[in-house]
Amino acid sequence: MGIIAILDMLCCCCEGWRRKLKNSESTTAIIQSPVKSPARSPAKHHHKRSASTPSERAFHFLVTNPVGRTELRHVQPGTDPYYSEEDSPSSAEEVSKSNEDIRRNTLSAPPTPERKRKRSLESVRYSCELGQIQPELYVTEDTGYSKPATVISGKKNKKDEEVAEEVYGTISLAIKYEQHRQRVIVHLYNVTDLPAKGQREGADTIVHGCLLPDEKVVLKSKVVRDTLNPIFDDSMEFSVDPAKEFSQQAVRLSVYDTENCSKLCAIAHTVIPLSDCDMDGKQKELKKRLQKKSELSGDLGNLYLSLAYLPSQDRLSCFIVRAKGIVPEKGTNVENLETYVKVCLMCGSDKVKSRRTPPARGTVDPVFTESLSYVLPMSFMEDSFLLIQVMQKGHNFKKDSVIGQLILGPYTYTQGRSLSHWGKMLSTREASKQWHALYL
Repeated sequence: MGIIAILDMLCCCCEGWRRKLKNSESTTAIIQSPVKSPARSPAKHHHKRSASTPSERAFHFLVTNPVGRTELRHVQPGTDPYYSEEDSPSSAEEVSKSNEDIRRNTLSAPPTPERKRKRSLESVRYSCELGQIQPELYVTEDTGYSKPATVISGKKNKKDEEVAEEVYGTISLAIKYEQHRQRVIVHLYNVTDLPAKGQREGADTIVHGCLLPDEKVVLKSKVVRDTLNPIFDDSMEFSVDPAKEFSQQAVRLSVYDTENCSKLCAIAHTVIPLSDCDMDGKQKELKKRLQKKSELSGDLGNLYLSLAYLPSQDRLSCFIVRAKGIVPEKGTNVENLETYVKVCLMCGSDKVKSRRTPPARGTVDPVFTESLSYVLPMSFMEDSFLLIQVMQKGHNFKKDSVIGQLILGPYTYTQGRSLSHWGKMLSTREASKQWHALYL
């Protein structure tokens, strides 16, 4: 009984190992058998086959096919046991499908520099011929787009040399000079085309008048509410100082929004020299443009700068490029002249931040090329503006003096609904460059 039990256990073990070897996918068994290879189909010329030699014996390979199934293959010596005619594509449809898979895998692979260069050349070849001009890329101003800036033979474009004259409305008035009383009478009619602040469609406006250069007495008109074309129909009377020259005196009329009547926060000013009055005592009617200029001054030079605003970071950038034809104080030697630009960010009548450029020496056409940045949230944009001043550095314990200035903001539009420099900055994410005339 003991011998019989041991034999049964050996048979069970051998059967288990045989099944495990047959079902294993990674094991390949090579069994040399005396079985001859199957007879080939006779050739067309029906020649007599020679007897098989020992080197032509067939082998059985236990391999795993591409489908994942383990099978026993009958393979001749010198051939690949892992390839069979059953695995190869049997039809043209399968061949095209495999080619499509290869092409898809090739396209999904990361492009090499050679492939990039080949694709770019093919796109150029099939889109347009090399050297051919595409007229649709050069749109005229009639279609609503601006032409690209061009430089011809190294000369600058004329648009870069244009000086901005921003006008913020027109005031209609009548002025009369009474010589025997030494009085100047100004009668206000109306103001047209005032700019709107932000999204507002109207403004509460008032006009302040004074006699320059003293500015001692300031007269005010009545308040006209909720309109950009106020009608005042009001009069102001100023006393002329006989001790001063008549030609050096002027009447300044300033239009304010009643929210803030600070001098720097005025919508715009107009300056009327007394020399424009009729000396015969007749009333003279005038229409004057409203601008930021608040003093009776001549040409003080120009300043070239650019503005940019990035809402995502609440950053306002002012890039001061250069100035041209600045006028220093009297008695100043140009060789000792030192100038710089001071830029103040104002919110209403409050100064938020002030920055300045490095000084330029010995020239009336200084080049600064300095970028000045400020933090300005969009919610404060309607009440903020930049006060830009060209300063002359004082010597021998003298204070630095302002020899020219300009104000940019907060109004987006000027007269005629054209964009101001401030409005151009807000309408695009690119830097907006412009020449500006300096004034006081």
